Amino acid sequence: MKVKFHLVRLVLISFGIFVSSLLVSQNAPITTAGSGSVCPGGTISIPLTVTSFNQIAAVSLQLDFNPTLLSYTGYTNLNSSISGCNVNEDLFSPTLHRIMVVWSDVNPIDLANGSKLVDLNFTLLSGSPVVSFNNIANGGGNCEYAGATANPLNDSPTATYYINATVTNTGAGAAGSISGSASVDQGQTGVAYSVPAVTNATSYTWAYSGTGATIHGTSNNVTIDFAANATSGNLTVSGTNNCGNGTVSANYPITVNTITFYNLSVKIFLEGPFNGTDMEAALNTNNLISLAQPYNTPPWNYAGTESVAAIPTGVVDWVLVELRDATLPANATPSTTLSGWPKAMFLKQDGSIVNTNGSQPSVGLPVISNNLYVVIRHRNHIAVMSATGMVLVTNTYSFDFSTSVSQAFGAGAGYKEIETGVFGMVAGDSDSDSEISVLDFSEWATDFGNTGIYFTSDIDADGEVSVLDFSKWATNFGIAHSILGNQTPALIKSQIPEQN
Repeated sequence: MKVKFHLVRLVLISFGIFVSSLLVSQNAPITTAGSGSVCPGGTISIPLTVTSFNQIAAVSLQLDFNPTLLSYTGYTNLNSSISGCNVNEDLFSPTLHRIMVVWSDVNPIDLANGSKLVDLNFTLLSGSPVVSFNNIANGGGNCEYAGATANPLNDSPTATYYINATVTNTGAGAAGSISGSASVDQGQTGVAYSVPAVTNATSYTWAYSGTGATIHGTSNNVTIDFAANATSGNLTVSGTNNCGNGTVSANYPITVNTITFYNLSVKIFLEGPFNGTDMEAALNTNNLISLAQPYNTPPWNYAGTESVAAIPTGVVDWVLVELRDATLPANATPSTTLSGWPKAMFLKQDGSIVNTNGSQPSVGLPVISNNLYVVIRHRNHIAVMSATGMVLVTNTYSFDFSTSVSQAFGAGAGYKEIETGVFGMVAGDSDSDSEISVLDFSEWATDFGNTGIYFTSDIDADGEVSVLDFSKWATNFGIAHSILGNQTPALIKSQIPEQN
């Protein structure tokens, strides 16, 4: 309870000390409750230090705190000059406790500036609470000092004389709401999720209650790959630092749509490396093929991350494969491309297209509303699209471009017979604008003589730019056919010089 200084005065009078009823001109000491930082659940000592503690005969301090945020565990390091001081905790309400620090003596004392009266010890429960001197709220001026005459000393304005303590919570704050796709397909990869930055977080702990989800990243922005057998679940996240994890976010439900997986069987030949029976793999043999998909530049601008540590045996080169869902081939425009496509894959010597691991592609497809058309692009051949829908037998979508010129959309435009009875993609489109033109010749001329290279001007894919590549270009000069998509439109005929 509050100490009444008239009780102190009675003690001093008994020792013959004159007591004035007026406030003396002497100022009270400046008392500081030291602020500090601590993890949630950690302990912290708040020192009470003083400045200008001169000829003080009595002390009455009251400090308020919220017991739902801080738990008082006692005091330590009481200054020996105020031995006999009473330090007690009073419980006023569920949200207000008060610590009383009371001392008096007939002999006034001096303490050096910065001296500590006592350490008040707490455990941080939550938040960043304040331990405040009770000098205005909850009853008014309940902090006082008395000097040698036992009169209360001047402590106005009180904010100057009593400095409150703030306990800074260094733990990670509570995570906010997660943003991202609430509905995904089995087999879908690179799905982005994020949460607003969490206070004090140095890392983030993400968790998914379903199965088959691989989370990439430990920041507030991550991507998730959903496996072919992934299930629905709840996504959560919490910020973390050296204090541990903060409050976990609310559940973010993700529905994983069941997708049917099919094998994809496509056969196609490139005219450039075709040797009469199959295709040469000279680029592969000489370790010239890029380990990462090469279609990330104009005109394709494909952002896929396909890459390998080594090119599988028998691979001729990378190709870019796209699937379109339409009623007719003429309607199979880029707008009908299936979500998640195109994809970079490998073309083998026998004309088969395989995954980056060298096996037959297994692709997850949503329900096909109409017909499934396949588009094939290569670095220096005119792109083609199937003239009819792919054939579905059991669990495999198939299409063989090599059997007829009519297999390619466009009634043979931009497609040709490369050997008797064998049909393939037209070589020489080094700039991938769907036309064999002088622009392709210009690339060849610029690169002529280079060896050990992986250039689009190497039309026959043997690792060097030579007259053999020029021959392929000259044979096909003027051929054009555009299926649109990730490339510029074909040049119009007026831009092509007439052949002499």
